[in-house]
Amino acid sequence: MTDLFGRGEIRSFSGEYAFLSNFYKTPVLWDGLEWSTSEHAYQASKCELESEYLLFQDRKLTAGQAKRLGRTVRMRDNWDSLKLRYMEEIVRAKFANPAMKVKLLATGDAILIEGNTWGDTYWGECDGVGKNFLGRILMQIREDLREEALTVPEDFITHKGAWHHALTLARANSESKDDQKYWEHEIRAFERAYKELEDLMQK
Repeated sequence: MTDLFGRGEIRSFSGEYAFLSNFYKTPVLWDGLEWSTSEHAYQASKCELESEYLLFQDRKLTAGQAKRLGRTVRMRDNWDSLKLRYMEEIVRAKFANPAMKVKLLATGDAILIEGNTWGDTYWGECDGVGKNFLGRILMQIREDLREEALTVPEDFITHKGAWHHALTLARANSESKDDQKYWEHEIRAFERAYKELEDLMQK
């Protein structure tokens, strides 16, 4: 099994594959709100209290800070039985963005493994050991996206405005020129992805 470049496994969600990480900076529309990353949304999903849930809406909060804050909140009852469902739901929301879909599909048939050095053997693998549930979720979403690629949902094009607004808002909130350039790149990638879809629909 390989990706488009002949690589059989992707064992690190960093570098060119950083987009697979929940820390990757891209707007995620979930639970009626826009989140800075899927990590922000996932950590918020743990919260029993709305006041703590809303802390993860802070635009200045980095993904790493969100993860650390998530260790301090009052968690939902039976969270352990819910976390896998919420993770999949949020990661699916992340890859609902057309530009992100293109990136995920470009991994081809590569086995996706969230390799890490911090001992997470639930969502990933450490020293080759782990359940790799995040990798499994990503591969399932990728397979589902392949099937969906044959048809375009009726409301897909109507969501273009909402996605474009989220990206332009992120650009407007950029605190540095580097961040602004990053979001401009994401907007261009988004527009190209939608243009390709619209061209396909006209054929």
